[in-house]
Amino acid sequence: MEGRSLDVEAFARARLRELENLRTACHSRTGGSGHVRLFQTLPWHLRRRTMSHSSRRMPWRLRANAASELRRMKLDSDKHGTRPQGKWRCRKHRRRAAWMLAAKNSPAQRKRSWLETHIWHAKRMKMVSPFGGGLKLAWCPVDRGERSAYRAMSHGTVIHDASYLEVIELRARLPANARSAEHIPSEHHKSSPQQEAWHALTRVLAMVMNARDLARIQASPSAEGKRVVRGAVLYRLNSALRQVVAPVDILYHPMAQKMWIWVHPAASLELFMQLREAIRAHREQVEKLELASSSVQAGPTRKQRRVASNSSVRVSVQKLESNFLRFSLVGADAHRTLHKVVRPCRASSNGALAENGRLWKQLEPLRSVATLPAGLAFQLSVVDPREFFPPKRAQPNSTRSDPDAVNALLAQVHEKVCVVDSHQDTSLWNLADAQEMSKRGSYAFYHTLRAQAQDDSQSKTSNSVQVLLLARESMLSRGFGSGWDIILPAQWAMPFWLAFIYAGARAVGLREMRQLHREGGKPYFPDDYPDSLSGRAELFKSIEESRAKYARRPRGKRINYARLRTVAPFGPDFDILVQSESEQTRTEECKSACAPAASLSPSPEAPAATDSIFSASRGWPYYMSRDRATDPKMPNSAQCFVWQHITPLSRGVPRSGCIVYAATARDLESFIANGNMAPALEESKGRSMSRRARAKCQNELKKETKQLKAKPTSEDQEKDARGNLLTPKKDTSVRFLKGCMLIDDASATSAPTRQVIGFITSGDYSFVRGHGFGCGFVLSSSLEQQAALQATTLQAVKRLDRRASSGAVLVLIRNVSSRYYRLAWCQRARAC
Repeated sequence: MEGRSLDVEAFARARLRELENLRTACHSRTGGSGHVRLFQTLPWHLRRRTMSHSSRRMPWRLRANAASELRRMKLDSDKHGTRPQGKWRCRKHRRRAAWMLAAKNSPAQRKRSWLETHIWHAKRMKMVSPFGGGLKLAWCPVDRGERSAYRAMSHGTVIHDASYLEVIELRARLPANARSAEHIPSEHHKSSPQQEAWHALTRVLAMVMNARDLARIQASPSAEGKRVVRGAVLYRLNSALRQVVAPVDILYHPMAQKMWIWVHPAASLELFMQLREAIRAHREQVEKLELASSSVQAGPTRKQRRVASNSSVRVSVQKLESNFLRFSLVGADAHRTLHKVVRPCRASSNGALAENGRLWKQLEPLRSVATLPAGLAFQLSVVDPREFFPPKRAQPNSTRSDPDAVNALLAQVHEKVCVVDSHQDTSLWNLADAQEMSKRGSYAFYHTLRAQAQDDSQSKTSNSVQVLLLARESMLSRGFGSGWDIILPAQWAMPFWLAFIYAGARAVGLREMRQLHREGGKPYFPDDYPDSLSGRAELFKSIEESRAKYARRPRGKRINYARLRTVAPFGPDFDILVQSESEQTRTEECKSACAPAASLSPSPEAPAATDSIFSASRGWPYYMSRDRATDPKMPNSAQCFVWQHITPLSRGVPRSGCIVYAATARDLESFIANGNMAPALEESKGRSMSRRARAKCQNELKKETKQLKAKPTSEDQEKDARGNLLTPKKDTSVRFLKGCMLIDDASATSAPTRQVIGFITSGDYSFVRGHGFGCGFVLSSSLEQQAALQATTLQAVKRLDRRASSGAVLVLIRNVSSRYYRLAWCQRARAC
């Protein structure tokens, strides 16, 4: 063991130089050698988390060495706030405005588009890209819930940046001789050229709009302030079932022969193409009537004279990209909040703007916007809100105004609103004037103007801008959902946005706006428009996301939808209902055809109703009705869905995707006998699959998915307006459930014990009503059958007879992950 002994002193003496180098590297304060940074040599009580990239937090005696260390590691920057070349800094630094602007202007971010308030929202809200194209929008606040948003909507003010809505301008151009003052109408042309141009605009719009919304535009004269049509649904051109494109908001100016159409970005391209087709069809119609009038030797008729006058009018359509901003203020205090920020200019050279400013001040004691006439629009010249920033917070009016004077003003307010002539005065309707106003909205221009005012003490120059105020209608009888929309030129977003926030408005995102429409019972685009291309694409996208999320779950955590007999677990599937109804109709037709009296061949002049619907719908074998006044005469109600409000009878909250079932006679008898129906259970059915059968089913599903992706055909695919592929028509839900949920064929194909008649597209707990509430589409034929069944049954219950007399029908609802059927009232919604 003597050869294996170790002399410690000799060993340490031989390695003394190495130990000295190790001690120097560990305790070095220069940071130049070793792996320890200079700030890591400090005691724990002196360290700060920002010392890794900032030398200002270091002690004074070590600040110079820390700065040199950062320069060697290339972590410093001359311009504070830009991205360093070495590595990313902390999140606090990345949230600064200069950093985010530098990231926005980088080559990787050029394809994405931001709103002017994006930086403000990115610090406080969750940002999403719901419509593709790189457009980042605020989804919801990170520190607030839906109940807090409801309190602000009902008692305060919420503000939403709706600048992502695209603006399409529809304009009628007059010839040069008609614009001059010397142009005098002939004896055959009694109407002025401006009126003929306005008639040409309305004829083009009539090709893609229903009669009720068109009458609202034609009935309002140019002198009145009613110039806004909200929620007007536009349809595809030459569509037998009036296929929906999108709901739009229209602001029109008859004196300028212009219309501004605000449309959702998901449907802007499709609507633009439909308007171009409508203009082309109108031009061809005018040319045909001109040719017919020239061939007639007798005097021209009244219609031919009007067509001859319209031949010189040219209707054009264009997109106004990044020219205007739009903020929506909703709530009980929206009117007071807007008055704190929107202050008319005292001295205005334009008489119409000055008159509108005096009228706006007279409306200050108004308590709610719901009392104003529908479609009211103001055009004002207001002071820059940076002149009096921060504004005072909106408070309830302590002084009581004369109610008789306010009522008299409200009765004539639409007549007192003056329309600014865009041809003679500076107006927001002229794009050149709007671009000039946008230049004055930048902070550089504002600081330059303030510097000039300080140098010249005698000058009293103040910055001003023109805005448009559009009144929002109430969604409920209590004024819920009313407010104002303010239209601004570009570059004016942050001055007004910060002023509204300091005045007491609470910022909300897309989730809260969807909640607002659900509380008011109104359809929200594109979620509640599955009969449009954009809504159908959004529905397919949500279904695929739900399927992918379901497939990522472990086997023991998945809900067995097949045992629950859920027909559409990942989203509403209206094609299933239409196919079942059409198969039933065809079966009855086949039975009648086999009868002896019907042995003759059918006449080609009388085709089946279902075939006419399938041929006219161009891929949509159904029609969705949201308003009785605009419904066309349907050839068959079996493929017609109706927008319904669904309210549970007792307990239960219907979620989005909840399925609506038909109530059987046994359910009604049990309800009448017991006074209140206990939730009925769905019978579970099915057994687990073997491992070999499960693997075989999963392989078949993979092969079928690859075939659909590799060889798309026109019969199995649908495309949107851009030509992008939406989704295959083939329904693979059964195979998907077999592969993921581990069930057999008998349980996968088993139908529920009740008949499916509809789906709820938007549902949740309603804070306005205090219970669950949902909106969706139900088959019209099934509703008629339920109404006929319950006409005599519900007369025995007096408390239900009144509700049934108003048109409500009892149905059953069940969420996709539940086994309980619950009774609910299904009632037709009012005009949307």
